[in-house]
Amino acid sequence: MTRASTDAASQVGRKSLPSAGDILSALTDAGFDGAKYDRELPERLKANLY
Repeated sequence: MTRASTDAASQVGRKSLPSAGDILSALTDAGFDGAKYDRELPERLKANLY
């Protein structure tokens, strides 16, 4: 890790980045519901990841 990567002034705000649902919607057909994916993500992570 470099010093610049730990400098808060050089970091991008999380709110300015696209969500996983936004990215998947952009990469797939129009039938993918990215907002639903994002809403259900926390529960899916708890059930399947941890």
